[in-house]
Amino acid sequence: MRRNVLLLWMLMLVFVFLTSACSPAGNNTESSQNEGIVTVEDNMTEPGSFPIVKEKVTLKVLIRGASGVDFDTNTFTKWYEEKTNVHIQFEVAPENGFEETLNLALASGNYPDMIIGMEIKPATEMLYGKSGTFLPLNDMIEKYGVNMKKIFDEKPLVQQVITAPDGNIYSVPDIGECFHCDYAKRMWINKTWLDNLGLKMPTTTEEYYNVLKAFKTQDPNGNGKADEIPLAGAVGGWNTEIEGFLMNSFIYNPMGSTQTGMMLDQGKVVAAFIQDPWKEGLAYMKRLYSEGLIAPETFTQDNAQYRQMGEGGDAPRVGSCPGGLYGCTAYGQERYKEYVALPPLAGPDGTRIAWTNPYEGITSGRIVITNNSKYPEVAFRWADGLLDGGEVSLRSDTGTMGEYWDWAEEGTGINGKPAVWEKLKEKTADSNVGWQTRAPRYYPADLRLGEKRNDEFPLEVILFEAAKQYEPYKADSSLVIPPLFYDEEQAAELVNLEKTIIDYKKEMLARFITGDADLESEWGTYLDTMNQMGLERYAQIIQEAYDASQK
Repeated sequence: MRRNVLLLWMLMLVFVFLTSACSPAGNNTESSQNEGIVTVEDNMTEPGSFPIVKEKVTLKVLIRGASGVDFDTNTFTKWYEEKTNVHIQFEVAPENGFEETLNLALASGNYPDMIIGMEIKPATEMLYGKSGTFLPLNDMIEKYGVNMKKIFDEKPLVQQVITAPDGNIYSVPDIGECFHCDYAKRMWINKTWLDNLGLKMPTTTEEYYNVLKAFKTQDPNGNGKADEIPLAGAVGGWNTEIEGFLMNSFIYNPMGSTQTGMMLDQGKVVAAFIQDPWKEGLAYMKRLYSEGLIAPETFTQDNAQYRQMGEGGDAPRVGSCPGGLYGCTAYGQERYKEYVALPPLAGPDGTRIAWTNPYEGITSGRIVITNNSKYPEVAFRWADGLLDGGEVSLRSDTGTMGEYWDWAEEGTGINGKPAVWEKLKEKTADSNVGWQTRAPRYYPADLRLGEKRNDEFPLEVILFEAAKQYEPYKADSSLVIPPLFYDEEQAAELVNLEKTIIDYKKEMLARFITGDADLESEWGTYLDTMNQMGLERYAQIIQEAYDASQK
């Protein structure tokens, strides 16, 4: 009996020894390529250095598609993988309709390590940040965020914009400082027509009115036909609405990618579009329209029709047109050369504002890291590496170094300072060399405007010099509501109110200008309808979020 017990114990010891010998030693990471590495921390190199990991790690991402980009074969994808030693496995959402893919992934719980380029709104960040789906990045920024901490030091506004009311940062932002975009509500005017008629550049709304009348009646294109269109605009283009420029001669017109017509008045949220100066601006545009100085198509045509109006015909037909680029003409064609920027106009009481929004170039939600990530620290360092404000940002945006751009050895930059880099050639639709802004970038003004001046690529110089004419009249930053975080309940209510109110604002703007609604007799009805639609509640929700952001 004693011998049998002893034999049993010996067999058990042998079994334990054999099974332990076959088991992996220590607590390895779960990557199949990380054998021999004890922890994720051990696998990473020093913060700010490349590669990011010693043994390759694979991360799965959901990314919004981009026209002409195959992320798997993309030149930047391959270069950044070699640099970081991190392989990215892509799930690509449709470029249009990507929201549905995102919503389905979040609802099902079947989402990857990272979500990239999906325009995640602050309210969504808050909702899924609080639930734990999106990881807070604060500790990782402190420990590994070499580039993000540098950005926070250089641009404190960035940290303010992307920090949620609970104190957490749930996303990696895109920071694209664009000087000409800061003054993108530009009006262009046909300088050849001014010269042909011996007219000076207008500086007031009244002078502009007189110039438009001359354009209509004095045959400035010289073809002997009364075919001139003094002023035209469009809906849906980049700042192609006429009120984007003209209304700023009466009141600050907060129309931007994150703006809906609401502004701050000594810290109080108010609607610009119910103020008396707004009515005065409408009256001015109604005057222009009633005298045939504004094309009727302005309030209905899309950007393609707008360009056809500007580019069609044997002779130029449009005297003045708004747009962030060239409005009714196409850059690269001959006709755009006839147009120059019209500086902001002084209104009847001297108001002369150039629209600007100091928050316009800061976009939160460009990358979020999820709780499904096995390697969140690696994912964060990979994302932080994109924000170098140098080679990485230029490669992701402009293309391959040495082929599409290179560091400048001499020459002058767009901003008049010594050039930092120079463009060698333009990307084409099928180049597949960058990520088309899907990846976050840090593009500080000194980098963007450090591009070497080149007569072959004059667009950025033209836009810079146009914006310089607007800068002296830039709107006071105290008028601008910053991007705000809303909780789920606030966001849902805000969306419903916003669509109703803004759609009505747009409708009545066109009706008042064209005379379809009488400005004097129906203005009171317009104000009453806005109140019935919930404008007061809409402003209150924004006020609550703004007040929370200031604590």
